[in-house]
Amino acid sequence: MEHAVSAGGPPLRLVALDDASSASRARENAARLLTAERVDLLLGPYGSGTTLAVARVAAAHRKILWNHGGASDAVTEAGSACVVSVLSPASNYLRGLPRLARQRTDARRVVVLYAERGTFASGVRRGVEEGARAAGFDSVRPVGFDSPLHDAKALLDAALTDNPGLLVVAGRFEDDATIIQERRVLETVGTVACVAAGTDAFHQELGVLAEGVIGPSQWEPHVYERPSIGPSSAWFSSTRTSPGCGRCRR
Repeated sequence: MEHAVSAGGPPLRLVALDDASSASRARENAARLLTAERVDLLLGPYGSGTTLAVARVAAAHRKILWNHGGASDAVTEAGSACVVSVLSPASNYLRGLPRLARQRTDARRVVVLYAERGTFASGVRRGVEEGARAAGFDSVRPVGFDSPLHDAKALLDAALTDNPGLLVVAGRFEDDATIIQERRVLETVGTVACVAAGTDAFHQELGVLAEGVIGPSQWEPHVYERPSIGPSSAWFSSTRTSPGCGRCRR
């Protein structure tokens, strides 16, 4: 699909190709855009796997990849000189959560349920593990699962044997929602968090069960912070022109 736009200045040509969430197709599309279409800038695909594939192509051609949909740490590591990321790395999503959990409930054991496929969830898990050790947790246990999740009950049985004071879930949106729908999670664990809880769709799908579940959020206009690199949330929020995706997944 191709569009041409001109608002009094030089014409702008936008070429859009569908990768069907396939890393190999995303790689082929990027190569075609950079060679046959001779584009000057790549707007990244959605998801860490496809973005990682495109980042390597961009780096090989020394072209900029505007990355808005891949938060895995591996994306930046693959071509840091050519990748401009809107999102923070996955390992930073919930790194500070263990310290908060200790302050709220004096939690001492954490279990991280994470999708083993791909690199995003593993990045979230690593950040939580490092944050928990820095916060002085006695026990940090990762429990991997296959995504899409088919048996949430068995997974939770394994996770809750530790009586964790903090439970973190990092999978696909559907995985996170399925686990939180198990009401005993909220009844037995002091602090519960999942990546999907940072989206509007999470509350729309789970209703009252979404209340109290912590999720990561970025670019909040009314939150003051001093970023180590890049613009502040106030600047970013004031310049963006479209609402974020309600089911946003790295």
